[in-house]
Amino acid sequence: MTEMHITHFRILEAMAAVEREVGDRLGFGPARSRTQEMAVYLGAEAAVEAWATAKHDQPELEPRNDLEQLCSEFIVLHAVETASWVH
Repeated sequence: MTEMHITHFRILEAMAAVEREVGDRLGFGPARSRTQEMAVYLGAEAAVEAWATAKHDQPELEPRNDLEQLCSEFIVLHAVETASWVH
């Protein structure tokens, strides 16, 4: 695999970690209905967007919990992948 494939795989893993954390916080087990899966997906997307906005507004902000840490890791990996597309 190329470095770009590896980076993309890491991004997918990072988002999956965010989704697991959101699912745990919502109280959903591993066997989820489609509605619960959609709630987890949308919750994860919202969490990442909220953290990105917070970091943009306050760059010195540090993660205060596991979800913020996972979102932060996802954002960094996504930025690396996006930068690699430019080159």
